[in-house]
Amino acid sequence: MEDERLLLPIMNALLAFECVGRVKSFSEAARLMGTSQPSASRFVANLEDYLGRPLFHRRNNRIALTEEGERLHRAASVSFEHLRQAVLDLKTSERAQAITIGCTHGFAHLWIMPRFSALQALSPHQEIRVVTTEANAVLGDEDLDLSIRFDDGRAGAEPGAHLFDEEVVLVAAPAFRADCAALLKANQPALLTEAPLLHLDDGEERWLSWREWFARQAIAYRPPPGTYFFRNYAFTLQAAAEGRGIALAWRGLLGPYLGNGWLELLDYPVVRTAGSYRLVCRDALARRAEGRDIIQWFKQEMARGDSAGPALPSAGRGVGAKPGS
Repeated sequence: MEDERLLLPIMNALLAFECVGRVKSFSEAARLMGTSQPSASRFVANLEDYLGRPLFHRRNNRIALTEEGERLHRAASVSFEHLRQAVLDLKTSERAQAITIGCTHGFAHLWIMPRFSALQALSPHQEIRVVTTEANAVLGDEDLDLSIRFDDGRAGAEPGAHLFDEEVVLVAAPAFRADCAALLKANQPALLTEAPLLHLDDGEERWLSWREWFARQAIAYRPPPGTYFFRNYAFTLQAAAEGRGIALAWRGLLGPYLGNGWLELLDYPVVRTAGSYRLVCRDALARRAEGRDIIQWFKQEMARGDSAGPALPSAGRGVGAKPGS
């Protein structure tokens, strides 16, 4: 049992190490793992500390395995490939009994779950299984029948069918809007710097931040000292619904907040980025009647845009954010 206790503390680090060694990039490995580049680097650094030796040569932003790293990577690659294949084999028979949809937590909570009964009715004799992740496209294709992925527009169009473009609007609770009417003038966006603003983050996770929103209005802005930054989009919407301030929100990902009157759109231009959401479907599902029905249903629901609200003037396109996580 000593061997199990030896490996247990470093299993996550070994997984990160195997991925980094395979793609020769901390950034790409982080993307595949659905984490950040600093997190991937930290996993590998912790493993190196644990083993007491370097596993990579790091030169001018390039990495290469050391001799010891090569030895460990060969063993890790074989082991994890055997595990992947065993898991895939075990899931094959189960997949026929369910349709698995992958997306971020935010997309599941704000878009799929309000429509889940209608989605289930399309395939009443099969389970609709929604698998959520912290970040975009971290599950392998072998895990999913359908996936909703965010394309930031930086590397050309991602595969799959276009669902909707990323559009950022301003929202607030009706009572808050009434109380702060003097600051909410569409032709004077600088007044918003004096209003309570709810911050999702300051660009760390590629969300569109208030700093960037103001920059698009040609206004310099810096969050005041002590500003609280939410790390979850749904929590930000909830805070806005409670009347705590104005939030940046993503049309198409407002869930029941508009329809139930908990939030209202403020009369400011929509910010349209280069980002979009896409629906990726496994070929085997697309060939089945129920699969085609589900794909068509997604497209029709997106076309309805019943949570998007009225059309607003555009404020141009730019770098994509990452809503719905």
